[in-house]
Amino acid sequence: MGYRETYQTVLMRACMVAGDKTLLAQQLGVPLPAVLDWLSGESPVPAEVFLRAVDIVLAANRKQNEENRALLERINDSDEKERKRATAELERDAAEARREQHNHDRQIAEADRVVAELKRVANEADRQTAEKLRAIAETFRKEYEALRTAAEETRAFAEQARDAAEAARAAAERAAEVTRFAEDSRESAEEGRQFGRRRDDRPQ
Repeated sequence: MGYRETYQTVLMRACMVAGDKTLLAQQLGVPLPAVLDWLSGESPVPAEVFLRAVDIVLAANRKQNEENRALLERINDSDEKERKRATAELERDAAEARREQHNHDRQIAEADRVVAELKRVANEADRQTAEKLRAIAETFRKEYEALRTAAEETRAFAEQARDAAEAARAAAERAAEVTRFAEDSRESAEEGRQFGRRRDDRPQ
């Protein structure tokens, strides 16, 4: 996959985040026909448009991480029923986070390859063109460094989600054990009271 395909892939991801092609065009500040041409591969995605698309994707990732952190806080403060529901939701989010992290890793690997290719082309071009290509390569590297950071945060959240889910399940099991123990104690107390009444009712 070349850098043109990488640009197009990131633009498609930004379109998914925006909701549709019209909304993506509005967020990018470009005409809708241009977006359609870029997404279909009719025209190459300009570097500046690609960088804005990366910003859209990163902003969506940050928003998802904030929502996940808020969910973890709700789990800590909720009752048992809410804890079970939130844990199930957290496990779904963790699975989605792992899928996102896999996609991030794949995109980062492709980004590293594209950066290397841009640098190679820059070394072969004339000086002015080389400077422009190096600037693009450096911008590309910085943006994907931010993407790598987001991937690390997603991986860390997935670990927290698994730990929280395990803790929630353990708490539920302990609660069930306490309930069973309380029920057994109540039955034992009732048997003791019945035995005492029978003993008191026997003729002296």
